[in-house]
Amino acid sequence: VFSKNHDFEKLAVNGVPIVVLAGSEDAMFPAGEIQKGVEDLRAKGCKALLLVTNMGHSFPHENPSGTAMALRLFRDKVGM
Repeated sequence: VFSKNHDFEKLAVNGVPIVVLAGSEDAMFPAGEIQKGVEDLRAKGCKALLLVTNMGHSFPHENPSGTAMALRLFRDKVGM
């Protein structure tokens, strides 16, 4: 769970845009660490968007439709 997922790097080098959702109240995956990972991907040329909200770790699991809608609206707003 706490290891880096190298699939994101494969997507990045192949030009696949990535949208990442991070919660500022997430104790398992701190938003600062997620932001660093997104910055690393951007440094490799990845088109990565980062949306940080005040949610905790359980929100996406308890509200999958709301999570999908937030990501879609964010992606559409920035034209990705």
